[in-house]
Amino acid sequence: MKTAGKSSLSQPVYEHLTKMLLNMELKPGDRIPENKIAQQFGISRTPIREALRRLANDGVINIYPNRYAEVITIDPEYVSQIGQARIAIDTMLAKLAVYYGNNADFAHLQELAVKCTEATKTNDHALRSQADNDFHAAFSQISRNPVLIEAQKSLSFRVNLLIAWKYIRYDDGYNLSLDHHKLVEALIDRNESLAVKVAIEHLVKFYSLEESFPPYFFFPK
Repeated sequence: MKTAGKSSLSQPVYEHLTKMLLNMELKPGDRIPENKIAQQFGISRTPIREALRRLANDGVINIYPNRYAEVITIDPEYVSQIGQARIAIDTMLAKLAVYYGNNADFAHLQELAVKCTEATKTNDHALRSQADNDFHAAFSQISRNPVLIEAQKSLSFRVNLLIAWKYIRYDDGYNLSLDHHKLVEALIDRNESLAVKVAIEHLVKFYSLEESFPPYFFFPK
């Protein structure tokens, strides 16, 4: 009889821990209850540690070998760093989207932008977050760059946690969803400079980076 590998056993643990993080059952600084999870799933610690390594690679937990694993702690500097990283990535994504994108790509983005706006109007946080994820995932796919796609995916997970943990709020969600439409319009027009400008402005607002940096920092003359 063939036994399941540790990767197949670790996947449901990874998904379970991800859900606990997004539902705030595990908060910044909390230790991961490995023994409790092992009992709950009826498995050894090996697949649990594999799931924890994946979360550590995602950048959302810290592992202290032979001691414990805990959720990362958050401070304003960390939030700012995530915003800066996203600006660096989305700047290149916008350039590559203009270079590689076709009408079908942009039509798909336009459909997702509409879904983002509709989800925002319902004031359904989970639906809005998923719609935003779908938009940015599709945006990254146009780059045809697997490294950028993976980087965007990793940051999206961290952003979702920051939102769930109330370190980033959708207070101006409707205006932010309109930025998606502006970005798509710039891409359709093959206007690279405008696409980059809209992408950066979107993230500067989202992460309140204008409070930490002067205007010319992100938009040099």
